[in-house]
Amino acid sequence: MEKTRKGNTGNTNETGIADSISNTNGNAGTGGGENPSSNQSTDGRENPSSNQNTGSKKNADRKAGKNSKTNAGKAGAGGKASTNKARAAIFAILALCVLVAAALTAYYFLRPQTTEGSKAIHVEVAVAGEIVRSMEIKTDELYLKQALDEVGLIDGQDSGYGFWVTSVNGISADEGAQEWWALYKNGEFSMTGVDATPIEDGDLIEYRLTVGYDDAGW
Repeated sequence: MEKTRKGNTGNTNETGIADSISNTNGNAGTGGGENPSSNQSTDGRENPSSNQNTGSKKNADRKAGKNSKTNAGKAGAGGKASTNKARAAIFAILALCVLVAAALTAYYFLRPQTTEGSKAIHVEVAVAGEIVRSMEIKTDELYLKQALDEVGLIDGQDSGYGFWVTSVNGISADEGAQEWWALYKNGEFSMTGVDATPIEDGDLIEYRLTVGYDDAGW
């Protein structure tokens, strides 16, 4: 009877020790506590390497966010600058179109008026204050050059300012001596060239050989 009791007691003690070891391992591992190898060291403190990795990742995310905002800001500023330049160019083109339209309108209403039909004009050529030729021309032309070309009275060349007369009635102006042919219409110096001067019936046309460029007549 005594031997049986001792055997049972020994088994009971071994079983209790095994259960105690099992409970201890469960509580330290998967029994609800944190794994020491992940966030804590074996003495219960937080793992420094885990905190450093987390902090580095946060800093990298912050820098990436700042860089993204900076790049977006630069892109936005560049887009606004391009838009402003495009608008300025459009406004400049519109302003130029308005100026051209205004100039054409002014020329249309202020341009010298022409007269249709047959007309007779009187033409005089003067050299050194003396009339060397006087003639009457009958024509249907609207402008003086075409009328004078019909009788071969003038000669010259085209220029950026219109037709430049170099010879009248066979008499050439000496540019080296600052001579030039001044055109007068009805006693007044013409502000238009021969090719842009309209004529009317009864007009008096004068060509005066002039010396010097200070004034238009004597």
